[in-house]
Amino acid sequence: MTSHRGLTTTTLCLAIAIAAELLAGRAEGQCQNTKCGDVEIPYPFSTSLDKCAASAFEFDCNDTGNGVYKPFYGNVEVLSVSLQLG
Repeated sequence: MTSHRGLTTTTLCLAIAIAAELLAGRAEGQCQNTKCGDVEIPYPFSTSLDKCAASAFEFDCNDTGNGVYKPFYGNVEVLSVSLQLG
């Protein structure tokens, strides 16, 4: 049986994979890859500070204490973003 956390992670991964497929091949324009803490965030995703993506593809870059920043999608911490792995 899948745990709630596992289901949430799976759902988030699926959403990222779908978004990558939908936006593949679009011109990047002025948008570029960004970073939140140690996590690389490739275009077409961005942080809410960059305002370079549709809101559904934005991560919040939150200070988790002592100046350590980590990306979150809602209340779920994002550990990595990969367009190749989905």
